[in-house]
Amino acid sequence: MRSSGSRHPDLDYQALFESAPGLYLVLKPDLAIVAVNEAYLRATMTKREEILGRGIFDVFPDDPGDATATGVHNLRASLGRVLQNGTVDTMPVQKYDIRRPAAEGGGFEERYWSPINSPVFDSRKNVRYIIHRVEDVTAFVRLRRQGEMQEEIAQELRGHAVRMEAELFLRARDLLQKNIELNEANQRKDEFLSHISHEMRSPLQTILGFSELLRNEAQGPLNEEQERFVRYIHTDAQHLLGLINKLLDFSKVESGRLEIRPESFEPAIVIEEVVSSMRLSAEAKSIRVEKHFDALPVLTADRLHLRQIFLNLLSNALKFTPEGGKVRIEATTHPEYLTFSVSDTGIGIAKEAHDAVFDRFHQIGTTTNGTREGTGLGLAITKALVEQHGGSISLESEPGQGTRFTFTVPMEVHGR
Repeated sequence: MRSSGSRHPDLDYQALFESAPGLYLVLKPDLAIVAVNEAYLRATMTKREEILGRGIFDVFPDDPGDATATGVHNLRASLGRVLQNGTVDTMPVQKYDIRRPAAEGGGFEERYWSPINSPVFDSRKNVRYIIHRVEDVTAFVRLRRQGEMQEEIAQELRGHAVRMEAELFLRARDLLQKNIELNEANQRKDEFLSHISHEMRSPLQTILGFSELLRNEAQGPLNEEQERFVRYIHTDAQHLLGLINKLLDFSKVESGRLEIRPESFEPAIVIEEVVSSMRLSAEAKSIRVEKHFDALPVLTADRLHLRQIFLNLLSNALKFTPEGGKVRIEATTHPEYLTFSVSDTGIGIAKEAHDAVFDRFHQIGTTTNGTREGTGLGLAITKALVEQHGGSISLESEPGQGTRFTFTVPMEVHGR
């Protein structure tokens, strides 16, 4: 009776080998291929009749276009260890490119394998065959490579983010320091403006007082030339005082020291006061100043500030309206606020300049006599005064069609 290791007469070992799911190649000690299964043929894009009997490295050479290829060298070393030691040799993952058939364009296709080389002994314990089993791990390697690339990109992005964060921090620190320095410079500027303006107002008040005495001939009559000189002194001193007052107001606006002192009053009386104070300027250019509004309700706001708003707007209207023109003051009552407007028949303002009209030191244009006057602060101060009351101001204007400034003031304004 034969041992249990005898062949079973009904088993087709060749069919079993060729249909095995793994990738198998059988080599003789001289490394010639003597058997191969279907899975191996499919994976390596080869045909059984074309590779049986040939040396493995004749069938699977290195890619001649890849100077770094090590597949042949590493596999030859592993097979040599199996023959010498008679032991299983497990190789690390190998890059071993496979030649594509001519029908598929030829050349080599990048492939990665996980090989195991096992000896098969004869009765004398000599290596009779080597079973070369491999697993195609190309897809896994490519996925891992993509993951490594993504991680490298992510790491690079993280490093870039850290650098950006550091740069933003440094910029923010520099900006904060510059803002501190700018605020200090603005504070010094405001202090200078306030100080120098007060210092200039005192002698100007003296000049105005004495020029007024001279105009009234308190110390005796003046001849015609003396009277003209005194009139020039008084007019220019008043103009200079107006500029200084605007600088003081601007300084208060910039430093946040502009305060609202509300009181109850009739806005119509304030309008009349402003019109009366500008009457001589209007008559000098034969400009008609009209007031169009019904009885207005009592307003609780800062009377002096409202007077200054009208004074600035009316002054501008007269300045930029030619002789014989017209200025119109209107007012409309709403449940919670009053709307006022000052319009003129002056030179107008181009549409592209509307946004800059309320900017600091912006001058609208030349006056009707072709000169530029003032500091360019009047409308900036006016806007600040209106907004400090909780209102808004806007304009409508076209070149040659005059200008209309409209602003609102709530019925009751609280001090702040």
